[in-house]
Amino acid sequence: MIMLKILREKHNLSQKEVALVINKSPQAYSLYEQGKREPDIATLMKLADYYKITVDELLNHVPVKKEDKSHSTSTETEPRLLLAEKQLIHRYRQLNPTRQSALRDFVNYLYIQEQQDRKEQEGA
Repeated sequence: MIMLKILREKHNLSQKEVALVINKSPQAYSLYEQGKREPDIATLMKLADYYKITVDELLNHVPVKKEDKSHSTSTETEPRLLLAEKQLIHRYRQLNPTRQSALRDFVNYLYIQEQQDRKEQEGA
């Protein structure tokens, strides 16, 4: 993944430093940069969080848009974050990568539980 090397060099980091951040060996990280091995999703998320970019940006992926927004007549914009949401994001960014991962896992767990509860309520 050429983007990994570009980002690492842009931030003046060694492979060993980045490997420590994502809890991988320097050898494993080197294989990611060489494209000989692909990082799993959790590792991609850690890297994206560390560099403060999206996983799409990390993968150098441009999503296909369903409609061209420049031709859209809608004036809707992305919803603004509430103060409580901003605080959560700020606190999340203060956590170490292991705790960030644990928090993401917990939020995903709660989301799945919420979906299951809704399905049960609809069926009742």
